[in-house]
Amino acid sequence: MRGKISGNRNLTVLRTLPDSYSQNRIRDADVAIVTRDKPGRGEFLFSEQLVWAGAKNSVIREDQRLSVAVYEYGSEARKKVMTALGKLPCGYRIAYSSPYVAGQIAAVESGTAIAVLTRCSVPDSLHIINSGQLPTLPSLDVVVISCDNTANTKLNELLVNEIKLQLSR
Repeated sequence: MRGKISGNRNLTVLRTLPDSYSQNRIRDADVAIVTRDKPGRGEFLFSEQLVWAGAKNSVIREDQRLSVAVYEYGSEARKKVMTALGKLPCGYRIAYSSPYVAGQIAAVESGTAIAVLTRCSVPDSLHIINSGQLPTLPSLDVVVISCDNTANTKLNELLVNEIKLQLSR
């Protein structure tokens, strides 16, 4: 997303793009809000807890592979989900993979799979599954990253400070 600031100056803010952080597309943005992929990277904003989400009538059976809807290949969320799925005794199968939470939710609502979503992304049509049969899930750290190699450095700093201020309310 590009916005005109004044005169000929532009500010680029990275909008949601599939796998944008791990594909290094961040270098094209002045400011990006992303999931932290390395310790110490970016300024911490908040953590998002990952949860198992299923249709209201979903049943987890110990004797069957778990059908799951997951995030796109290469994302930090998917890496964490795959680590958790590796702990399932009966295994799993990926029924659906997408960078879009709406697609994962649709797969769950259709009864095709359960999904791992951030707690804030679970709609009322689904429920959070609390089952001892499923592995514990980690949190994702959300950070803001600002590009220092730009003519907009001062503007970037102001935007980052405003983002932090708004999220602290």
